[in-house]
Amino acid sequence: MIFDYILPENLIANFPPKERGTTRLLVIDRKTGEISHKRYFNVVDYIKPGDVVVLNRTKVINVRTFPIVARTGKKVQLLFLNNIQKNNIVDNEETNSYLERKFGKDEVEYWYALIGRAKNVKIGDILQFKDDEEVEIIHRNEGEAGFIVACHKEITSTIFSKYGHVPLPPYIKRDDNEDDKIRYNTVFAKIDGSVAAPTASLNITDEILNQINAKGAFIAYVELKVSWGTFSPVNTSDYRDFKIHGEYYNVIPEDADIINRAKANGGNVFSFGTTVTRVLESLAENGKIKSGAGYTDIYIYPGYKWKFVDHLVTNFHTPRSSLILLVNSFLGEGLTEKAYNIAIKEGYAFLSYGDSMLII
Repeated sequence: MIFDYILPENLIANFPPKERGTTRLLVIDRKTGEISHKRYFNVVDYIKPGDVVVLNRTKVINVRTFPIVARTGKKVQLLFLNNIQKNNIVDNEETNSYLERKFGKDEVEYWYALIGRAKNVKIGDILQFKDDEEVEIIHRNEGEAGFIVACHKEITSTIFSKYGHVPLPPYIKRDDNEDDKIRYNTVFAKIDGSVAAPTASLNITDEILNQINAKGAFIAYVELKVSWGTFSPVNTSDYRDFKIHGEYYNVIPEDADIINRAKANGGNVFSFGTTVTRVLESLAENGKIKSGAGYTDIYIYPGYKWKFVDHLVTNFHTPRSSLILLVNSFLGEGLTEKAYNIAIKEGYAFLSYGDSMLII
């Protein structure tokens, strides 16, 4: 099984293609093992009338920031990850009373965050931005890199818009630029909240969406707020023992109905990306998916019994990732290894801004 493989550094795509939809597409047939080399826009050729394409409508927000520690004057990297909504981790009456006095009753917002150069900060530190916006560190998870920070609930949107940077994946070794604010989101992104893009659909264009509709196929949307945990390597000796990250999802009834009607009428479900796949497989029951919101920590690896997805579009993933295990499960261990070896040999571009694979 290809899982912990050697990824040549020169194959990691550090920039998006000049035009969406022009990247390469490796097409592999699960039944025959046949592999074809296409372009991303050719994905439409495999979609038939009555099929349904499912996309993740989440939007990446500019959550990477660089405030100054008021106590020391040193700059740190503050990566906002999850809005906790209420302080359900630090149950301390004195701390809560202090924060309510500082920011106003019912005006406090809490975030789980990562802080670069964490040795330069401590609990109680104020992290300041240029125009008086500030957040306060109130808690650190023991044995983890994460912190809980508190601020006034109305300032984070200001911080992200004025000072925020695109949270490019850790394997892209460059600073973000203005182009990333557009290209590290899909053309249909609508719902703020992700810290990583649903990369399998970064190359979808409005023209491709129109072509799908013109073929008599359907398009439905789900929401899964992609978390930083998507980049966490499987660090256990036995991958089955790995504790996978949880992510928030939401599927509204209208989209669930579109998907279920297509499936009931014999249409195939094209899942664009592992994020969509996690939602669909989490909500599948008796050949249908349920609508609703919640958190999923579904972990799909070889041996998993697939319930709903018929075809998968996905990028090429990092070694020792839960994502490549999902692909192994769907495509089969032998064919996954064959596909990855061919992609490396043929110089396909890997990871978020790279080329894609269609599994039919």
